[in-house]
Amino acid sequence: MRIWKALRIVVGVLLVIAGIGCFLYPNIRDRRTQGEVDKIVKTFDTLKHTESVAGEDKSETSDIEKTDSVTKVFPELYAKLQDYNTHLTTSEQAIEDAWDGANGDFSIDISEIGSDSIGYIEIPDMKVRLPLYLGTTDDHLAKGAAVVSGTSMPIGGEDSNCVIAAHRGWRGSAFFQFIDRMQAGSKVYITTPWETLTYTTVGVDIVDPSDTDSIAIQQGKDMVTLISCHPYVLGGGPERYLVYCERYEESSGDTFTDEETKTLPQIELPESSDTDDDLLDLEVKLRTILPAVTLVLCGLIIFVRSVRNRKK
Repeated sequence: MRIWKALRIVVGVLLVIAGIGCFLYPNIRDRRTQGEVDKIVKTFDTLKHTESVAGEDKSETSDIEKTDSVTKVFPELYAKLQDYNTHLTTSEQAIEDAWDGANGDFSIDISEIGSDSIGYIEIPDMKVRLPLYLGTTDDHLAKGAAVVSGTSMPIGGEDSNCVIAAHRGWRGSAFFQFIDRMQAGSKVYITTPWETLTYTTVGVDIVDPSDTDSIAIQQGKDMVTLISCHPYVLGGGPERYLVYCERYEESSGDTFTDEETKTLPQIELPESSDTDDDLLDLEVKLRTILPAVTLVLCGLIIFVRSVRNRKK
């Protein structure tokens, strides 16, 4: 009898632990993702510090002093990325759907950065900050956002369109789950070892995965296009949700007129809604609070039952 009672307790504890694990899994994944971003930030900060110290030892006539601030670190790698972007403008872009399995790693080696990612992307209106990888391999998309091969590198410049893909939620992590919350003026920040580029949302569209022309480079524009599955369903939607963003200089106060953005295929942009923002804030908080509350309640139940059993 005691054996069965002990077995019931063990099974009950294991079930509670398994339930808590299911609750906490998304938080653990998010913490891992943010840990990866923090590692990237730390790497970049170390690079900037090293560059600053090296700069102090250089004379005014040294090459590093003459080099533009954007290209002071890894100038050869930056030049390769520029050459890649230039090549895209002079040849036909070979773009495949981000989820068709053909988008492997780019041929450019970025290992000298000290990270397997080129940087990170931050989108306040989606409340995400994700590592940014080159090539939409299964491994990259499982860890964050990735640049679609055949599109521009994330270094900006005229005649460029860096297409960045991410799952619309993956194993508990949000990623681009809230891509449809992007509104006119929503900001996107791309940070690489060289600088942080700011883009603002100017249009959205829903297309078929085979419609790669919709994410091609547009002459004269410096763009970033976000892409994810649509609609938001289990297993991934059959269409693609696109968010078109153009380069924005915070200090200039520039705005984009309808005339400037009319070349972008787009559906009507969602209007700003404080209610939507509040609900998103609530959802993000609940993902953290609910597992903690569940853990406390389970602990209380176990404690109360143990006290009762002792009294008996």
